Amino acid sequence: MPIGLSSFSLLLAYKLTEIERMFLFTDENNISFIRDCFIFMFLFYVVKWFLFSFYMENFYLFRYVFFDIIKNFFVCILIRILYTKFRKNV
Repeated sequence: MPIGLSSFSLLLAYKLTEIERMFLFTDENNISFIRDCFIFMFLFYVVKWFLFSFYMENFYLFRYVFFDIIKNFFVCILIRILYTKFRKNV
């Protein structure tokens, strides 16, 4: 990855997720967390894939991006489960 492309992708995905949250119902429950997590992961990897492919002047297959989205989505849910379980003990 070129320097700054990952951080730019993260910043852009974060801002787009914040804009999206203004238009949707946001409550502090698990369903809204899962929705926001999926939207953030999707935006981050799609923007990263697009910018990297545009930079390299060769659009790569999207299936690699799809598997990264699914993998990180489940990791995000696992971290949320662990957080809610250990939050009571802290």
